[in-house]
Amino acid sequence: MLGELIATRDAFSKALVEFGSENKKVVVLDADLAHATMSCKFQEAVPERFFNVGIAEADLVDMAAGLSTTGKIPFACTFAVFSTGRAFEQIRNSIAYPRLNVKICGSHGGPDISTFKVSSAKLYASNGLLADMTSSVDAWEDASQISDAAWQIARDGTGDGTLSLLPWILEPLYVYYRPSYFEAADVEVPTTIDEFMDAVEKLTRDTDGDGVTDVYGYGMRGAGGGHEHLGNFLYAYGASWDDLTTPEAVEAYKAYLSIYQNGYAPESAVNAAFAELTDGFSSGLTSMIIHHIGSSTQWIEQFGDDVDAFVFPGSDKGQWTCTGDTEMAILENCENKEAAFEFYKFMTTGEGGTIWFKGTGKGLGTPNITATEEYAANRFQAVSAEGMAVAGILPPTETLSEFINNVWAPTNQQALLGEITPEEALAIMNEALHGE
Repeated sequence: MLGELIATRDAFSKALVEFGSENKKVVVLDADLAHATMSCKFQEAVPERFFNVGIAEADLVDMAAGLSTTGKIPFACTFAVFSTGRAFEQIRNSIAYPRLNVKICGSHGGPDISTFKVSSAKLYASNGLLADMTSSVDAWEDASQISDAAWQIARDGTGDGTLSLLPWILEPLYVYYRPSYFEAADVEVPTTIDEFMDAVEKLTRDTDGDGVTDVYGYGMRGAGGGHEHLGNFLYAYGASWDDLTTPEAVEAYKAYLSIYQNGYAPESAVNAAFAELTDGFSSGLTSMIIHHIGSSTQWIEQFGDDVDAFVFPGSDKGQWTCTGDTEMAILENCENKEAAFEFYKFMTTGEGGTIWFKGTGKGLGTPNITATEEYAANRFQAVSAEGMAVAGILPPTETLSEFINNVWAPTNQQALLGEITPEEALAIMNEALHGE
């Protein structure tokens, strides 16, 4: 005779409590999803052996591995899609290679669905590995809760117009700035690219009169990830990613390079990636940086009211900003694609999407998110939403990953240092991006 039908996560939590009560070596870790995975039941029963590591699956796995080496039996709990999608290297290196006794417990496991980056989508889609979910989206009554811009970015990601990518998290880049710095330099928030360039110059100051610049107008990300910021300049001068060799692209790149070459960005900008970018803003070295909603909580906690933001300005020739993304994709060999799509809906307009937003501040601005106290409390959510109107992605060429990972940084560094001309740098980038 069948027993009571209950949710698998409820059955899991009940068994976990029973096992943990019998075996004192059992410890449970969760990535701030205890009330979703139901590991909270273990926390209530045995709080001294429960650890909430926060929204940090990589840390979750590494901490579990460390506890295992002491003789503990760790159960690492999170959503299934995050346990593999966000901690693959840690699972492989910290658990699998040394053969440690760690239990990875993934709840809400949609069948054959994964987080995905748009930069890899075309390669996978062109090889028939991703399912086109257009018909499922067309039949979904809540699809309109997700913006047209988000759906278009998903379609553009594969280059074939299909919905082989499903939008989940979009983070348009915008400009963070320090209002007190703007006031001290008598600078208004720029509304055009010309005003932006003028502000960068005026915000570069020697504040103590010793003849040395100690505040720079712009925090430039000249190395890893900085290619996204270049796009803001390209479109403002009438260029685009489609051809980096046009006169407009050259003008835009020269304007970008001039910020560093005129001393309006720190000398370290040549090698700056994410850490250097945020460190400069955090320390007060830079007046403005480009980033997304992901760092807003940090800035609010550190600066209070002395931090604000605006969408990177354009001109009558164009305006654009790159959006960071984590999409979802359903694999073509999935035997139950509709079940997988149900999980996708749960993680966007459903309870999972709400939980994820409350923990990370990231989502698609759907009604379940905008209704939360967390959304209302973060003033940068409105700037992020405004940026979506001009947000886009780099063209999904088959060589996009090569351009991002191997060509952008060294080429841009040479141009910043004057070792190659802007025209030479753009030609190299264009060939790497488009294969031309």
